[in-house]
Amino acid sequence: MSRVGQGVSGFPSFALALCPYPSMKHKIHFPRRTALTIAAIIVAVAVVSLLATLPVLAAINHNGIICDGGESNCVESWYGGSLRVYSDGGATQKFAVVGSSGNTSIAGTLNVTGVMSSTAAITTASYLQGGATAAVASATTIAPCAGDVCHITGTTNITDMSGYDTYPGRSVCLVFDGVLTFTDGNHLKLAGNLSTTADDVICLTSDGANWFERARSVN
Repeated sequence: MSRVGQGVSGFPSFALALCPYPSMKHKIHFPRRTALTIAAIIVAVAVVSLLATLPVLAAINHNGIICDGGESNCVESWYGGSLRVYSDGGATQKFAVVGSSGNTSIAGTLNVTGVMSSTAAITTASYLQGGATAAVASATTIAPCAGDVCHITGTTNITDMSGYDTYPGRSVCLVFDGVLTFTDGNHLKLAGNLSTTADDVICLTSDGANWFERARSVN
């Protein structure tokens, strides 16, 4: 049981009362000078702790957070330098924005649910994979599907294909399910008309103004 007692010079002092029996009370008094000394020590410890923390905060702010290899997943960043995302205990780099130029590298699969655009070249050691194969009904002018391979259904002759100016540099292959004529002209720059049968294929690449034939296969 503790209470505040009256110390020397009338300054409140802390008293510790041990009361095993009502008749036995022992008090330990801290006079004013002792109390001020304790308070000064507490303030000094707080200031030293704060000063010791500031360099750590500055390091995090300016130098970033460093992966030490013990984490399951971590993000490593350097002020004015790189941003790297690791997994597998910091052993596998999954994503990185490196240097002031902002060059970005990705290990693994990049899944994009919307449109991915770039004002510079996108390089890859493998290839950029489009969406799933989709069917496109034949018409005088067709639009390519969202994927890299489009199945052309129906027998209406085709004389043009849109989308050439939407994604310059895009390539697409058309697989014909029936008999029709795929005609050279308009925005289709072909080696010649293609009279299709089932399973014939033609592959085209856009330069932003037209679709150019890359290859064809009569199957």
